[in-house]
Amino acid sequence: LAFFNVNTVQTVITAMTSDLAKVLPGKNLNSCKCHELWSGKDFGVLNQSLSTAVEGHGCALFILNCS
Repeated sequence: LAFFNVNTVQTVITAMTSDLAKVLPGKNLNSCKCHELWSGKDFGVLNQSLSTAVEGHGCALFILNCS
């Protein structure tokens, strides 16, 4: 999952698990553990949404490990 901030200022970006379910059919998203690749920050298990602040003109790349 990638977040791209096209704004010039830091912005909080959110992805809802209900929206992710549309592109990942059959996955139990409530069991997904995720971390952001470049910062190494662990976001734990998804719980209805994933949110993070992304710097202006920046991006965040998440790895989702779903069982």
